[in-house]
Amino acid sequence: MQPIDLDILEALRKRLRQLPSSDRGDICAYWLDVLHVSPVLVAEFLGATAIAIRVHRCRALAIHPCGSVRGQCGGADGCAHERGKRAQHRVVRDVTANP
Repeated sequence: MQPIDLDILEALRKRLRQLPSSDRGDICAYWLDVLHVSPVLVAEFLGATAIAIRVHRCRALAIHPCGSVRGQCGGADGCAHERGKRAQHRVVRDVTANP
């Protein structure tokens, strides 16, 4: 595994913090439920509180439910978890293409 370039990591943080609330919620749902990232770590990375992260996640799942629990949906098309995965890939692609 290659070490992460700190400039790219900071660019990722900056870009994630600029996302619309809906994308942030989808990413929260994906990171918390599918990747099992700590709410504290997600909050730190997105520049929010752990409570705000949970609220974003709940709103995203209310708008784009997956019909399953805690990310065991297998990426149902259009659910918040799948949308979060796609949003994450877009951010990484954008940042790595234009660091």
